Amino acid sequence: MVSAQAQANSLFHAALEAAPDAMLVVDGNKLVRAANAAALAVFRHAREKLIGRPLATLVSERRGDAVPGATGILGTPLGTPRAPGSGLLGPLVGVRGDNSEVALEATVSKLERDGEQLTIHACRDVTEKRKLEERLLSSQRMESIGRLAGGVAHDFNNLLAVMMSYGRFVAETLDADHPARSDVDEVLAAAERASGLTRQLLAFSRRQVVKPLRFRPSGLVKEMERMLRRLLGDDIELMTVCSSEEGLIEIDPSQLEQVVLNLTINARDAMPKGGRITVELGNVTLDQAYCDSHPDVTAGEYVMVAVSDNGVGMTEAVRLRVFEPFFTTKAPGAGTGLGLATVYGIIKQANGHIWVYSEPGRGTTFKSYFPRVAGVPDALPTTRVAAAQGGTETILLVEDEAPLRRVAVRVLKRAGYNVLEAGNGLDALAKVETGVKVELLVTDVVMPMMGGRELATKLRERDPDLAVLYVSGYTENAVVHHGVLDADIIFLQKPFQPEELLRRVRQVLDGSGASAKAPG
Repeated sequence: MVSAQAQANSLFHAALEAAPDAMLVVDGNKLVRAANAAALAVFRHAREKLIGRPLATLVSERRGDAVPGATGILGTPLGTPRAPGSGLLGPLVGVRGDNSEVALEATVSKLERDGEQLTIHACRDVTEKRKLEERLLSSQRMESIGRLAGGVAHDFNNLLAVMMSYGRFVAETLDADHPARSDVDEVLAAAERASGLTRQLLAFSRRQVVKPLRFRPSGLVKEMERMLRRLLGDDIELMTVCSSEEGLIEIDPSQLEQVVLNLTINARDAMPKGGRITVELGNVTLDQAYCDSHPDVTAGEYVMVAVSDNGVGMTEAVRLRVFEPFFTTKAPGAGTGLGLATVYGIIKQANGHIWVYSEPGRGTTFKSYFPRVAGVPDALPTTRVAAAQGGTETILLVEDEAPLRRVAVRVLKRAGYNVLEAGNGLDALAKVETGVKVELLVTDVVMPMMGGRELATKLRERDPDLAVLYVSGYTENAVVHHGVLDADIIFLQKPFQPEELLRRVRQVLDGSGASAKAPG
């Protein structure tokens, strides 16, 4: 007959063996006396190799935050409880039988058995948990950087609009051979480059104003092939792989072009001696298992746009920072560090997801996932730009930034328009009280006392045929939601060139814009 003590011993060993965490029983000499099946799997040792092994050989002296997937500070060394009886240790770095490292959390409990002092170490592999936490923290960090970048770009836009317009006024008064003409041209070129940087910052922060369309991306990518081959040169082979049943996505076509262009240029720069770039498109399903390891992704049907190269690749440290604005591994002057940040912002604004796979010396793949949408494809816009024209209509211009208002008034009057100006919505209402007939309202969106949308609504109560052009450098407002325009809105993004203002004014007055006279 089996004694109660024997039954208890058998039950103890069975429970130890069945525990999901790695369980190590350690004696006073810090030698492993017993280990369960989970411990054999976590530490990758056969049982006979693990029993009798010094505990110190299973723990790295490195800090827990020095290993990918193991963040935080290294606590008390494994084998020494923080408090009498038991304690929580970690995060720790475990050393496996194949010399690889594993992120661990451990608890230690004291046990006295047959007069011998033992400790039981329960170790849990938290590598995937730590990686998930790092991805979440990275996403939050990118969101914070995006808010900062968007705010800076918004304030900078107003300054640039004034600088660029007055620079053009000066250039128009100078002959081509005037000694100061080249200086003015350099100023304008620098302002244009600065404007490009603000556009990239707005794209990264998801504050770029867009008009998304439904279409199949393969057609657009095929149209880009010729231009891409010219950019890549003769020493780089370009391959495109498209699916015959590729679904529709919803994004501003110019933004998808920017994504493909930036990723392709990035791939080119990773192959200084030439190589091969593959652009692949197709339908994919991201299941819950994928989403569990990518916390910012929603399960569902997507269209993948992937760009791969067989270039130099990147380290894990670089991969984790690759989408941060102004982060670059290129030589000084060889890049702004905004190309991939722009890609990240565009894809996020389209409710998509991007992931990068890379190893040093083995190339890189950027996989972009855009939600698949139902419906009928939209007609893609043509690239023809109408020439700027003037007119004689009466325009009410409302802008609270006085320098920018003076610039716009000057541009419009020089083009022949009759211009009434106001610094806010209430002032604008007073202007029309005189009974003057206004054909077009050009208004900033965000202003003190009364915003542009409210002003347009009040003026259209008096004159339902009034055309409206909204102007803004900031997209979180009454006409733009998460960077997407309302359907009835004609919009001009700051900073703008004088020619852009005139073109858009003429477009709205002629009724060639979408719903130029739609009710506000």
